Amino acid sequence: MRRWCAAWVAALTTVVLAGCAATGAVAERQGEQKQDVAAERVATDGGGAAPFRDGQSVLAEDREEGRPSEEESGLDGESAVRAVVEEFGRRLKSVSLSAPDEVVARSLQEQYGDLVSPELLERWQHNPSGAPGRVVSSPWPDHIEIQSVTLRADGAYEVEGWIVEMTSVELVEGGYAAKRPVTLVVARTDEGWRITDFSLGDYTA
Repeated sequence: MRRWCAAWVAALTTVVLAGCAATGAVAERQGEQKQDVAAERVATDGGGAAPFRDGQSVLAEDREEGRPSEEESGLDGESAVRAVVEEFGRRLKSVSLSAPDEVVARSLQEQYGDLVSPELLERWQHNPSGAPGRVVSSPWPDHIEIQSVTLRADGAYEVEGWIVEMTSVELVEGGYAAKRPVTLVVARTDEGWRITDFSLGDYTA
């Protein structure tokens, strides 16, 4: 009887110790998983969104501490302005200014309506000869090469650049046919960032 009891106690002790060891291993694995998740979050956020610190983004803490956000500092605005101007430059060749005035007016609306202010669009539609676009079949305005983007006191941006004109020769051999300086003003409106003013300079050699 004593021998049986001793064997039973030994077996029970072994089971209890094994259970404790398993529980400890599970807890250790859970701790490692939490660390891995935290490390992955830091790595992921570091490449794109604001990194996390104590469960809150650094950007949120910056706002609470009075530091300007990225948008408030003008970085987001400049990126949006560049995107508007570059897209506008890509559409220049799609507006044929040699077409009848009513066709030009419709083309201006279709191509520039979501990029320029209603006032500027109306001005061009009333005077198509002063509108930007494609005057002849070749060369044609291919894109706008941005030189500088300056934030003005009124919150709008002034963009200096070149309208780069191309022919089929430059498409093959590289380079450009002509360049013409351009100045644009881009302001934030209820519809988003829009070009509110546009002026062309003389062609350069």
